[in-house]
Amino acid sequence: MTKGTRDFIHMPPSAFRAWRQSLDWTQKMAAAALGVSLRAIGLWEVGECPIPGMVELAIEAIGDKPDGLQGTAAHARARAVERPTRRYLHRDHG
Repeated sequence: MTKGTRDFIHMPPSAFRAWRQSLDWTQKMAAAALGVSLRAIGLWEVGECPIPGMVELAIEAIGDKPDGLQGTAAHARARAVERPTRRYLHRDHG
């Protein structure tokens, strides 16, 4: 390995999905936090495309504690697309 580089064994789709679910993030939240498209998340989770090394580094930095991201752009992006509330179920549709 050359100085300043790192060898990666590409993260398997199941590990990526498990990481995302361990944070209780939707695919949309993970896409926002990682700065990628929702389509990219879907492709990675079904194994259609390899997960880029930069994303692996970001996942390593985030780890399993999204609270450690508070105050960061990644945290703000993920929170901005939080799961919708179920208020629509209580609306009067009559």
